[in-house]
Amino acid sequence: MTKLEGKVAVVTGASKGIGASIAKHLAAEGAAVVVNYASSKEGADQVVDEIISVGGKAISLRHSFAYRSSGKCCQKSRD
Repeated sequence: MTKLEGKVAVVTGASKGIGASIAKHLAAEGAAVVVNYASSKEGADQVVDEIISVGGKAISLRHSFAYRSSGKCCQKSRD
């Protein structure tokens, strides 16, 4: 059993750079990861694919936390 087994991590800005590295690290520790992105669906999907390819669990989700919202703007892009 890994350290974060059974936990879910939401990583904002996870479609590239430091956010992508954090998402991959958390997945390697056993967390199911929500790869959040505001504009780079392709980058987020690539991170999800990388996590899944090594046996992890991940989805991408488009949402900007910069503004208060009703929650209707969230779009789950893959399973």
